[in-house]
Amino acid sequence: MGVSHGVYAVKNTAPYGSAHTGWRQTGIICSSAKTSFVEGALPLDQLGVAAIFYAAGRPTGKTSHHPLQNIDAAALKFSASEWNLIKAMINENEILNASILIVDDQAANVLLLEEMLHDAGYACIASTNDPYEVCALHQKHHYDLILLDMQMPGMDGFQVMEALKEAETDGYVPVLVITAQPNHKLRALVAGAKDFISKPFDLMEAKTRIHNMLEVRLLYKQLADHSRSLESLALHDELTGLPNRRLLADRLSLAIAHAHRHKSTMAVMYLDLDGFKEINDTLGHDGGDTLLKMVADRLVAAVRQEDTVARMSGDEFVIALSELNHADEVTHLVSKVKQSLSRPYRIQGHDVNMTVSIGVSVYPLHGEDVTDLMKNADLALYEAKRTGKNTYRVAA
Repeated sequence: MGVSHGVYAVKNTAPYGSAHTGWRQTGIICSSAKTSFVEGALPLDQLGVAAIFYAAGRPTGKTSHHPLQNIDAAALKFSASEWNLIKAMINENEILNASILIVDDQAANVLLLEEMLHDAGYACIASTNDPYEVCALHQKHHYDLILLDMQMPGMDGFQVMEALKEAETDGYVPVLVITAQPNHKLRALVAGAKDFISKPFDLMEAKTRIHNMLEVRLLYKQLADHSRSLESLALHDELTGLPNRRLLADRLSLAIAHAHRHKSTMAVMYLDLDGFKEINDTLGHDGGDTLLKMVADRLVAAVRQEDTVARMSGDEFVIALSELNHADEVTHLVSKVKQSLSRPYRIQGHDVNMTVSIGVSVYPLHGEDVTDLMKNADLALYEAKRTGKNTYRVAA
């Protein structure tokens, strides 16, 4: 999943009151692609949540019924604000508004579960008596929990789980099985179920298991979203939202490879805003930041969809021009960018005028890799600034 922090919490959904006292493995959200394994075995009689600490490359397991309250954040090298954010990730209202699908061929069982869930405060409940509908329904609605009966005519619960595993894009099958057969319980867990409810229902136990599983599922989704946000921040400029130097290098490499494969050309435009320091000093940092964001928006609007606009640092931007049919296209795009940036900016009630100097390098004439193209575009930019600004130069 690519999560970079070092601690995650997952429910130990071991059966309440189980006579089996052996060890069962509990899934972990790992901190590295190299450690995407199952770890942290817990005795079935140790109920609650497994908190996995990832320190110095070695995971260790601890258990607590309320780990998000009891774990010492300082010991895990989290700041107080980070730890409070983790604890606040899931609230009771989110759990009660999670989407649940009941799958059972017996209408009486469906009605009993629906009544139990409604009484507990759950708001988003759907049901079906047809196991063949489950995959299509899940692909359409992405349920947070599927309560799945194991014995149904035509297609049993094990077959439904196999179909769900093939259809589930993130690899997490949110199934809690319902069975009256003791020998189905372990088989269901091995097949991918996250927990089970025995028939006839113990309503308190069923409510607890459903609540615990939904809490885990929502935490998993929150961490996945948080991970994607962190990955995006690592590749984009915080102020403008543009690709940063790291993502630009990847995009340039792809553009160069494409040009090489198709025997075409591409180019790099290195831009520097003329007189930005004076404007920043006059308007203050807030005004300067506003100007940079407006410049970023204009640059994106001025180039083609296949091009990449990146912010390097300060008032420097780079545009990777992909899939050029011939080098003359560069002149047209440079002119378009200069014209777009030269229009007045309305900031803090004032019209602000800005010009730009640009250096250009063209593949393969001025380099055949990212380093050479960037270096030669930078040298061309220096020459444009030296000769009077508000102009552009192509690398020699």
